[in-house]
Amino acid sequence: MTVMEFEEMLLHDFFLKLYYHNLKEEHSYRTTAELVRLQTLTLVNIQLLKKDKIKDPRLLWVFPWERDRLENTQERKEMNIDSIKNGIVLDHIRAGQSMEIYRILELGELDCTVAIIKNVNSLKMGKKDIIKIDAELDLDLAVLGYIDPGITVNIIKNGEMVEKRHLRLPDEVRGVIKCKNPRCITSVEQDIEHVFRLRDRENRVYRCIYCESKAK
Repeated sequence: MTVMEFEEMLLHDFFLKLYYHNLKEEHSYRTTAELVRLQTLTLVNIQLLKKDKIKDPRLLWVFPWERDRLENTQERKEMNIDSIKNGIVLDHIRAGQSMEIYRILELGELDCTVAIIKNVNSLKMGKKDIIKIDAELDLDLAVLGYIDPGITVNIIKNGEMVEKRHLRLPDEVRGVIKCKNPRCITSVEQDIEHVFRLRDRENRVYRCIYCESKAK
């Protein structure tokens, strides 16, 4: 572009030209990066036995522009939501914690199919558990958030995920933690509900509202 062409250019045309220039540069960068990855994969596979050869270049490393698409595809594959028409999938459960959630939420009392999938390979977590509930119901999100705020609650309707709820540490937990202080009123009066409030979010500290004992 000459100086004269630049001076005569309208602002709209300038930004349009800049946009397409950046688009072209980004495409060139991505093409080069993916080519380097493919060449690296070829060199790595030369050293491997046939049964150990890597087929997917993304197993070497994932580029930022691939991550969201790959994670969404991988999550759907991991959760296998196609097996649920209407229901809930609890995803990103820390490996080995699914049975505790099953017990606390009393999922065994439900008159529907509940599937627990343990030690699923995960891009984000390495290993994780998944719980699939083949029914629509209201879950106690406060309890789930207390157990593990990293859990995601996926709502399935007509075989499609229509909503993903991210949890947080609840400000108050009722009927889940029991106060261990023998002098607490909850130890004397058995009918009093155990209630704990969040006192330190950063360190996940909950204390009994009656005696201020720390939850264990």
